[in-house]
Amino acid sequence: MNGQGGYTPEECCLTTVPALRIYPPSQKASADIAWNKRECVGPTMQNLQVGPVHGNR
Repeated sequence: MNGQGGYTPEECCLTTVPALRIYPPSQKASADIAWNKRECVGPTMQNLQVGPVHGNR
């Protein structure tokens, strides 16, 4: 195992992800958030979960 989510090296193509592209609520234009972390990538990878988004108060 490679330690990334328990995937084997055959399942995980460990890659540095420079940014996450998001679509803020009620917007059609995207925004990029700097990430620069190594992640497993591939068509069957499900590494990111999105929860409720709250604005600053």
